Amino acid sequence: MKPKAPSDLLARFRKTAEQPKPMAVAAPEVESPAPRAKPKMVRYTLDLEPAQHRFLKRFALEAGVDA
Repeated sequence: MKPKAPSDLLARFRKTAEQPKPMAVAAPEVESPAPRAKPKMVRYTLDLEPAQHRFLKRFALEAGVDA
């Protein structure tokens, strides 16, 4: 599979960033006074070429979000 050019990735990231964000839905009230459990985190691994990694870090920095 041919790697995508950084400009292709930029267009995809911008298109994704321009999409409306889903609205948060309040969780229903729970009758028991038990403390809420912390949500389980999901970890994933992504292998990038150095140029793609630099691009993603710069894109996140400019968007003001964590990479």
